[in-house]
Amino acid sequence: MDFQSLITHNPFLTYLMSGALGGIIGGLLLLLIQTTLKQGVAYQYKKKLKDFNHQYDEKLASFNEQIAIQAEYRKLDFDRKIHDFSLYSSKRHELYPALFKQIHQLEHILRVADDTSFIHLDNVTSKDQILPLIKKIARLSNFKPLEMAIDEEIISGIQEFDPNEHPDWNIFLGILKDLLINNIWMEIFKDIRLLDVFVSDNVLYFSEDVISKVTDISDDLKTISIGRHKISNQERESIRRKMQRNINELRLMIKKELTVGDYSPLEKEL
Repeated sequence: MDFQSLITHNPFLTYLMSGALGGIIGGLLLLLIQTTLKQGVAYQYKKKLKDFNHQYDEKLASFNEQIAIQAEYRKLDFDRKIHDFSLYSSKRHELYPALFKQIHQLEHILRVADDTSFIHLDNVTSKDQILPLIKKIARLSNFKPLEMAIDEEIISGIQEFDPNEHPDWNIFLGILKDLLINNIWMEIFKDIRLLDVFVSDNVLYFSEDVISKVTDISDDLKTISIGRHKISNQERESIRRKMQRNINELRLMIKKELTVGDYSPLEKEL
């Protein structure tokens, strides 16, 4: 009896063989299912990973693009601010010396105007000598307000003077000198007003400390010029000393600002 016949005629062996075959088939099916499931999961994972990478690449590209745009914008904005600040700084370096020059000249003019003894008219013997002498004194003393003080009223007063009608020559010269001095102070006041206008026109370029200091100086200049008849000599000297201290402090203040520069706006933004 061969092996095939033995299996066929033996029920027990037949059962074993059929069970083993079923187990093998079941195992193969299970393996196939597991493999299929694993491949499906792997496929879904790879697909999701690919989609995620694609979205990530798109977002990264968009992010890089935004970064580049922002960087270019900031560069342009920074360049603009540097350019604007350079113009601003250059203007300040132009205006600050001009401001201090006006104040320094006004302080000098006030000191000269306080002592009008240099206007000597005592030796004049003819009205034709008066105007040339006044202009000569103004030129030699480098005192511009004196020359500016020669207005139409003074010129016509000299021209219309008649020694026969007004024999007192010295009184006439005294009146003429008083008119000159009054006009000198009017010219000085005009220069003080020009200082105020200069500061007002360029207020954006001056620091608050400088503006405050200049305002104090301007007020003292006005007090000495306009209110010269209302204050005593002692008060006048006290105001003059205070004004001189303020001018010295202003000089140091301007020197410091021009040396260091005003970078506070940029520091706040950064």
